[in-house]
Formats: sequence, C-alpha cells, structure tokens
Amino acid sequence: MAACFEQERPHLKALPLSLFPAYQEARRTVNRDSFVDVKLAYYEAPPEYIGRTIWVRWDSRYVRLFNDRLEQIQFYTRMEPGKFSRILGSGGLSAPVVASCRYWIERVGMLGDHCQQWAQAAYDVRGPEALRSMMGLWNLSKKHSSYAIDTACRKAMAVGTKRLKDIERLMGQPAQQDNFEFTQKHPLIRDLKIYADFIGAHQTNHQTNHQTNHQTNHQTNHQTNHQTNHQTNHQQDHPTYDQHTQTICPQPAALGTA
Repeated sequence: MAACFEQERPHLKALPLSLFPAYQEARRTVNRDSFVDVKLAYYEAPPEYIGRTIWVRWDSRYVRLFNDRLEQIQFYTRMEPGKFSRILGSGGLSAPVVASCRYWIERVGMLGDHCQQWAQAAYDVRGPEALRSMMGLWNLSKKHSSYAIDTACRKAMAVGTKRLKDIERLMGQPAQQDNFEFTQKHPLIRDLKIYADFIGAHQTNHQTNHQTNHQTNHQTNHQTNHQTNHQTNHQQDHPTYDQHTQTICPQPAALGTA
C-alpha cells in the first residue's frame, strides 16, 4: 500500500481550502428599491442593476450576487427572514431608493389621503424598508376597494402601526357602521301629519259610507218586504173576479142525451 501511494503522490493535487461548495442558485429581478428577495430576507444590489435580472447564490452562511457574466457584485452573510441589508450610501440610502419612496408615497395617495399619510409615516419611521410595504399597499387595490384600504390606513394611523401585515389584519376586521341622523324635515318630503290626516279622513269616509249604505239597504229591504206581504195578504182576503164568479155561480153540469 505504501509503495502504491508513493507512485501516485506526484499526480495528486493539494486539498481545497474549504469543503466542496453546496449552494442554491436562482435568478432574481432587482426591484425599484434595489433589493432582491432570498428566503424572505432582502439583500441590496448596486443601483445600476435596478430593473435587471441577476444571479443569486446562497447557502446556510452566505449570499452572493452575480451579474450576467457571473462576476460577483455583492457578498452578504445570511440574515433572518424579514431583515434588510443596507449598504448603499450614507445610512443605507441612495438617490434611486429615495426617489422610489417618494414615487410610491404619491402613488398610494391615489387610494386616499389616509393611505398617503400612512405611507409617509412609515417612511419616516422605517426609512427605505417601508418601500415594500408601500408597494404591497398598492397591490391590495387589486383585491379590495380604495375605500376599504383608506379606512384600514386610518385605523392604522390611530393605533400607530406602520407595517403592511397590520393593514391586512385591520382590513379583515368587520367595518364599523357609521350612525346617521334621520332628517326630520325636507322640502321634498311631506310632513307626517299630512299622511295621518289623510288616513284619518279616509277611515272616516269609509265608516260614513258603510253606515249610509247599511241604512239604505235596510230601509229598502224593509219597504220591499212590507209591500210584498201587504199584496199577498190582500189577495188572500179579496179573491179575483174569476175566482168569485166560479164560487157564486158555478157552471151547470153537462146535460145528458135523451
């Protein structure tokens, strides 16, 4: 065995400095805020790559960004989901990011004044990290009305929350119904007393007509029955001429033949 190893030694190369690399690789489009998404964490690319597609490689420890020529343009350590890397400019800001934030603040203002106020407050508190929340707020308009989104932003401003998930949670709550006072008087609506008088007059006329008809029918029936009974009794007491003649002078019997 030792002899064989000595024969192979001249042909062996040095061991690599690290273990054999095992990583995942995928294409990512750099968003307007110059971030790319890797496992729900956000890593910033140089601003000249905004809107372009780059290669991203990551393992359990590092994240590397490459251009189309597979030249490394950024290198990061892995971050927890929801975290942002901020390396561009002073405090992590760059001119394209600031311009994008201003653009989206004005755009969500089309959904309502409370939406714009919420976006501005989120940017003031969270900085460029709020840009994705603004974009997500605008995407909510594909499923919900502007009124519902603006109402949720108004509630979020009242409780002081600046995250998109809180807006979505508030939209899932039942809307509070506004209480309106009924108008007591209006030129186009008649007073209720007019309707009450009309109904009262109608009921009075109906009762009067009913009583009048009842009395009239009663008198008519009484007179008709009285006349009918009178005529019947009169005929029974005074027979007609034919009946009187037959009773007083009966017809002679037929004479027989001799």
